[in-house]
Amino acid sequence: MRKGITLSAAFFIAFIICIGCSDDSSTIIPTSGFRIDSLADDMRACAPDLASSVITVWEDGSNGWSSNAEYGVLKKHFDSSSGTESIYATVLMLDEMTDQLAQVPESFFEEDGSTTHGDYTITNTTDPGNFTLPTIIGGDTITDFEIHLNSTATGYSSDLYYKEPSDSDNVERIFYRYNNTTDSERGLVYATRNSSTEEISVYTACHKAPGDAYDEGPSAPFDENEFRCLLYFEGNLDTETFAFKVKTDAGGELGWAFFGGGSVSSDDDYIAVRGTGTADDLSTPYENDGNLFTDDSENSTYVIITFGDMTDSSYDPGDSIVKYGTYTNLDAETAYAVDYIDLTETECLYSTVTEFQNFKYPDTYGQLGFTE
Repeated sequence: MRKGITLSAAFFIAFIICIGCSDDSSTIIPTSGFRIDSLADDMRACAPDLASSVITVWEDGSNGWSSNAEYGVLKKHFDSSSGTESIYATVLMLDEMTDQLAQVPESFFEEDGSTTHGDYTITNTTDPGNFTLPTIIGGDTITDFEIHLNSTATGYSSDLYYKEPSDSDNVERIFYRYNNTTDSERGLVYATRNSSTEEISVYTACHKAPGDAYDEGPSAPFDENEFRCLLYFEGNLDTETFAFKVKTDAGGELGWAFFGGGSVSSDDDYIAVRGTGTADDLSTPYENDGNLFTDDSENSTYVIITFGDMTDSSYDPGDSIVKYGTYTNLDAETAYAVDYIDLTETECLYSTVTEFQNFKYPDTYGQLGFTE
């Protein structure tokens, strides 16, 4: 459903601070004749979104794995209405941004130039040239972006780079980066979609803090109002499968790491997730090194659950659903989804402990490509 609202500073600041759930199936930049389909909807097509479930039990959960508890692991990460820690959070901001750009007159997108729309100045570049991604998401140089839109207002700026799929490669590319200096929040999305293979890949990163993690010294106390996160997600809309990995400091200075995957093709298909709230070195806050994670220990716990049970309000898993991430436990699992949390399997996005340790949230907002 198209939202009949115009671009305004009040709206942009509102959706930056309080991320809502988009119900659009697609958004349009009208002049180019191409559609930018909702990235969040594509993620929902191959991964769970508990915002649409009817879970009413699981109030207490077990070891924080409740789907209904406000601070439960599954609810936090797989509920598109749960806020900044949801895997959908920054992607929903992108969906809202492209929806608002549809309100800009069509003629503006036909050539380079700037326009004022509401409180925003929007600049269009139709041949943006080469663009190098921030190192934290790979650092590749993208040579085929077709348009660059820069929006600025008091306390806010954003950049949107876009390439539509072509007959030769079927690959769509989207890069979106925002800077909300009013609330010291900066973030980005980089996504690709292949219209031939139905595969999608999504990076998101967020840094909500005035400076870097060490501004107040290595022994500074953890600030619950600050937030740093890195997410990588990949999915297949044809097979309705997904895999993901997240590293964040949202759970405290000891680092929260979470990964896994599975299928939402049917209620009988399995999803496996594994995490640890003590991923990092205990000696100083914000160590962000993953050194406390080992592949065969009680440092991490995991859950394997069917998609149907995950969204069933009457399902009560009890304590038995949560297990330690030891080889003995993982090797005993029979559900295929265990491969998404087993570092020895190709389905897992980590193949070694070193890869786990090298996947780090941004310590500084400069890692997102901003000047500090």
